[in-house]
Amino acid sequence: MYLNDDYEGGHTYYPGLGVRIAPKAGSLLLFGAGYEHVHGVTKITSGLRYTYSGWFTDDIGWRDEKSLIVV
Repeated sequence: MYLNDDYEGGHTYYPGLGVRIAPKAGSLLLFGAGYEHVHGVTKITSGLRYTYSGWFTDDIGWRDEKSLIVV
């Protein structure tokens, strides 16, 4: 989720898909995890970019708390 948009740059892009998304405060970007959604963020040229990131899965293999990795 983009928490602000008062900065320059910081677009989310998908090089394999040729897609580039301009940030808009309050908008949410959802996509599947995996090699088919390799993505990045363009350089922020002025200001600060604030985002909230989260992940979820319905893969039963990740339901065992011992298999979760905390960084």
